[in-house]
Amino acid sequence: MPKVTYFTASEKATADELADIAALNALSNDPYEILVRNGAQSNSYGAGPDATDYVAGTIPDEYSDTEDFPVFDVDNPPVPGLDDTQAVVSDGEALTVPVTGTYATTATVTVVDGAVTAIVLS
Repeated sequence: MPKVTYFTASEKATADELADIAALNALSNDPYEILVRNGAQSNSYGAGPDATDYVAGTIPDEYSDTEDFPVFDVDNPPVPGLDDTQAVVSDGEALTVPVTGTYATTATVTVVDGAVTAIVLS
């Protein structure tokens, strides 16, 4: 399970940070382990950065290498483990794709290379 380390700017999380943490927790039932750290304090006591798959929040300098520590966007989270025939679509998201069919009780979605490419109504 990918691990996300969220850093607060100080000892007490702000309202915006608490909202981000709540959004992360809402995503974390299965796909992510969420760890919240005070970014103003060293958590490793000089041992270097802790292992994590993603970072978020007010990211300390020791985690600033985005190749080693990719930034997790709470509003557009990465989806681990999808193959080319799967895609994630958010509730209310507007997609512009070819649609065929006249009567809609069923919508069949075609996914190619991680993107919805067609919807057939039947």
